[in-house]
Amino acid sequence: MKKRNVGVLLPVFSLPGNHGIGDFSHYAFEFIDWLKNHKYHYWQILPLNPIGPANSPYITVCSEAFDIRYISLDKLVEQGLLDNVPKHHAEAGRVNYQDVLTFKEKYLRRAYKNSKISLKKFVKENPWVNEYAKYLVLKNINDNKVWNQWIIKKIPSFAEDEINFHIWCQFIALNQWNDIKKYANKNGVKIIADCPFYVGLDSVDCYLNKDEFMMDEHYNPTVVSGCPPDAFSDDGQLWGTPIYNFEKMKENNYKFLINRIACLASRADILRLDHFRAFDTYCVIPAGDENARRGEWKIGPRNDFFDNLFNQYPNIKIIAEDLGLLFDSVHELRNLKKIKISSFIQVLMITKHYMAGLNP
Repeated sequence: MKKRNVGVLLPVFSLPGNHGIGDFSHYAFEFIDWLKNHKYHYWQILPLNPIGPANSPYITVCSEAFDIRYISLDKLVEQGLLDNVPKHHAEAGRVNYQDVLTFKEKYLRRAYKNSKISLKKFVKENPWVNEYAKYLVLKNINDNKVWNQWIIKKIPSFAEDEINFHIWCQFIALNQWNDIKKYANKNGVKIIADCPFYVGLDSVDCYLNKDEFMMDEHYNPTVVSGCPPDAFSDDGQLWGTPIYNFEKMKENNYKFLINRIACLASRADILRLDHFRAFDTYCVIPAGDENARRGEWKIGPRNDFFDNLFNQYPNIKIIAEDLGLLFDSVHELRNLKKIKISSFIQVLMITKHYMAGLNP
């Protein structure tokens, strides 16, 4: 009899939490116990990176970073880095993201001051983190403008401690998440993470790899992402993120994109590639258009990209998003690379109201 692979899709932010959001607290461990007791083998999550416009995790300032809202303050109390943290909107039915950030950052800065941890090894093993911290500092100095509008491009000497704070937050977040993953694996539960296909213009990803995107001499996108009109929408979908210059990327074997995928895959057992079809065919829309009516399909990197990915990371485990109505070439690419579709898991959407014993 064929074994059933059954799992649950539950974003971390939907877990119960003592501070206005689901985070990496003991409730995550209790949820894993719940999965084990009900014989679920997979926990699928949404991207854990910092949220972007409209509080979406699919456009972020850094695809390799964690959103610091997920750091458990309760765990920092257990470590002795904080004396006590009162509950804050523990019964909230919706997440107020700005409120949560304001509340948590205040305590994170206190914990950072009390921490004596050396970050040298962490920075060496995660080269993206120093660039991310510098980007946040420069963005703040430039009134939070997009990097192609920055006037100040040099880090001031007084900002060293602020850079270290951002690095420390990422260190804490990664360690807390690793503890959750280890506990899940120990209890027979595998983690499925999610990798958005595109990155936002206002991101360190784009800033450090600007020549690998379709942009003009002022680093403004010439075309943006989306989906042409179809049976569901006369205007199509206008997402607005920059488009990769795959010809340029090919020159260094897609280093940026592969490193990004590999980083996210290292934090999970399986990585779901969102918008998988774009590796085969992707849509470009003239920048400045108000809808996607002029969207056109272009040929993606196809086999060449995945040959490079699997040559560098032969043991990487990925699954593909399946939207249903796709070109035959998309299915051919998936089948050729033996990539499973995400529907091989029975996905159940649940909320904390169905988790007996998990309410704060």
